[in-house]
Amino acid sequence: MDRKEINRIYDSYINNTKTAPKIDIKLVEGVNYYIEDGIIVSGPYAKASKFSDGFAAVKEIGGDKYHYINTRFQLSQDEYTFAKPYSCGYAAVARNVLNNEQAWQYRDINGNLSEHFYATNNYSFGYAAVKKDKFSLWQYRNTDGRLTEMSFIKANDYADGFGLVTMQSGEQRYRDIDGKLSEGYYAATDYKNGFGQVYYTASLNGKYRDILGNISNNITDLGKAAYLYSNDKISLEDIPQDMFMNERFVKFMKRHENENAIKSMMDTKNLFSAKNTLASKLDYIDNQVATASDVAQSNTMGELWM
Repeated sequence: MDRKEINRIYDSYINNTKTAPKIDIKLVEGVNYYIEDGIIVSGPYAKASKFSDGFAAVKEIGGDKYHYINTRFQLSQDEYTFAKPYSCGYAAVARNVLNNEQAWQYRDINGNLSEHFYATNNYSFGYAAVKKDKFSLWQYRNTDGRLTEMSFIKANDYADGFGLVTMQSGEQRYRDIDGKLSEGYYAATDYKNGFGQVYYTASLNGKYRDILGNISNNITDLGKAAYLYSNDKISLEDIPQDMFMNERFVKFMKRHENENAIKSMMDTKNLFSAKNTLASKLDYIDNQVATASDVAQSNTMGELWM
């Protein structure tokens, strides 16, 4: 696949990432109904949210509290003043907010509640930003319920695998899903469509940072390819050969294929097949690296003889 096709797929993907939900909400005369294939399947509700992770928050007609319903439209018995959407298997909920400074908790898919927090954000990429109390700094909570040891003045929701944090020194950094922090920046933006913008000074001339950590003056084809590959929109075979010269991309590809193998093994319970597929993918990467290196060396030698 050439770079022109990479750009075409990238443009198409970022402009068409939203897909129509199987179960949608329809407002009829001021009340909400859930519809599927054009047919009303549940309702009416005074308030209703879209389904995520198999659950939606609803408020019944005449009621003042939220409940969760599952995709069979069974109503939970527990009720909340506020109920946020599910993500990564958790939803932030609160009761008695005005009388309790630590009113927020996380509800898992079985209805179990976490410890209390002063403030909570939604989960993304396995992390949610939380504040224990009014005077504490922000930390991240993972899906096992563990909090990061490091705390931040501000911790944004993860996007494209990175959470933008503001350190106590005032500089901004990106935190990846392994907990590693990037270099510091004077200012930075949340990632979007595979790129974040970073500023080393107060100058308006920012640079772009791709998901591999490469810094460039413009959005690059390499960054686009890495973003598409990370979202399984292109395969290894679609990646232009010269991109295998980038060590960060090669390392990222090998990790991604390892993660895919683990997922495949868990889904199919076939360890032998997953291991064979992984070995084949890793061999392909190594062969492409060697070929790209030979081509680059040959081109260099050719220029020397000219």
